[in-house]
Amino acid sequence: MVDRPNFCDASNKYKPEDILSNLDKVLTKVKVISINVTHLQQSSLCNQAFGMQVANASAFFPSGNGFENDGRTVVQGIFDRKICIDIKHMSYKSRKDLMNEIDSKKYKNVQPLVCTHAGFTGMPFKDWAGHIQLKKPATGALYLEITKPFNAKINPGRPGFPTFNASTINLFDEEIAWIVKNGGVIGISMDRRILGYVDKFDDDPTGITDMERIVDKEFFSKTEWDSLGIKNENIGKLIDDDNCLFMDELEENTETSIPRRDRIFL
Repeated sequence: MVDRPNFCDASNKYKPEDILSNLDKVLTKVKVISINVTHLQQSSLCNQAFGMQVANASAFFPSGNGFENDGRTVVQGIFDRKICIDIKHMSYKSRKDLMNEIDSKKYKNVQPLVCTHAGFTGMPFKDWAGHIQLKKPATGALYLEITKPFNAKINPGRPGFPTFNASTINLFDEEIAWIVKNGGVIGISMDRRILGYVDKFDDDPTGITDMERIVDKEFFSKTEWDSLGIKNENIGKLIDDDNCLFMDELEENTETSIPRRDRIFL
């Protein structure tokens, strides 16, 4: 939605006036229902959630810290045009900032928030660090491995229990409740990776440790980690191997028969 530059770095910033002017040109031709504020890229509007899986990932590591003032200007302009904000691809803190600012009446003409192609983490954010098995510095970011727990009380059956994908590009419990309470819409992605299904032939399904737990991997902004007040002493405190997905159980459910594989996938 910008003219030049069409990328963002330390010296190049997106201009809200260009974005909104170009949006008005689009609106003369088609009706727009929702807009992503960011998408798999560095942005001066708000921080992104990591999601790049098909290219050299280092250029796509999140490095921001939630919403920026230029992003707030763009959001207000989108609301003024009666268009919804699609929170997919925003970082967790960007989403949290936006929801808190809507609650505090920072914006006028507020439209419902949508998440057009979502996955669920299966937990509240306060529990997230407790399921991380590895936190390691990466280039300008943090590399994380998050275990894949399941709720034994709700679904005690083994083998074949479902697990979520707890990467922060997916929605936490309180975000789901907020969106629904405020009249928004959540679209469920059918991408198996987003839903949480992992295959033994995926890229490093057990991560870079010697553990046999199946993990979800992501890169997280160092600045956002500190800003959110995540305590290192909470890392891994909720990992329960009796309720985690391991490679042997994954193989049992995906290699013994097609019906069993399809059932765990669904």
